[in-house]
Amino acid sequence: MLKESRHNATARSLVIGILCFVLCIFMLFGTTYAWFTSSVATANNVIKTGSYNSSLSFSGAFSDTYVELSDTSELFGNLDLMPGDSSDVKYIKISNSNSYPITANISVGAVSSAGGSSELKLAFEIVTEEKTFTDADYSHLIASSVVILDNEEIAAGGSLVIALSVMLPLNAVNPGVTTSFPIIVSTTQAG
Repeated sequence: MLKESRHNATARSLVIGILCFVLCIFMLFGTTYAWFTSSVATANNVIKTGSYNSSLSFSGAFSDTYVELSDTSELFGNLDLMPGDSSDVKYIKISNSNSYPITANISVGAVSSAGGSSELKLAFEIVTEEKTFTDADYSHLIASSVVILDNEEIAAGGSLVIALSVMLPLNAVNPGVTTSFPIIVSTTQAG
C-alpha cells in the first residue's frame, strides 16, 4: 500500500511537471509571436508649439491709448519733487493676448537718486477708472523693493490696469533731488 501511494504521488508530480513544461512552451511561443507581430500606428499626431504674448504699456490718463513700455522707457521720468509734492498718476496696463490665463508680478526697485534721497513714498492700486490718491494712500516707502502685484491672475485675452504715483513727504531730509527707480515686471503662464 505504501508502494502504491508513492507510485501515485510520483505519477501525479510527473503529470504536473509535464503540464507546466507544456504551458511554458505555449507561453514562450505566444510571447515570441506577439513580439514579432505587434505594430504601432499613429494617426497623424502633430505637435504644435504655443506662443506666449503679454505686453506692458503706460499712459498718463486712464484711457484706451497706452504707449508700449520698453527697457529704456521712463514712466515718471526723473522726478524733481519738493516736500509735499506728488507726481502725476501714471497707469500701467498689462495685457494678455494668449488663449490661457497668465500670472503677473510687478515690483518697484530701490530708489537711486542724485543727492542720496530715498524718501519717496509710493501709492498704487488696481483700477478700473481714473484714480486720485490722497496723502494717506502714500504708505509704501521706496527704500527697498516694494511688491505691487504678487501672482495676480489675468484672464485669457484680458488686461489689468494699475495706477501709480510717488510723493516726497513734507519731512524729507533731501528735498529737490532728481530721483528714479526701476519697475520690475514678470509674467508666466498660470497654472
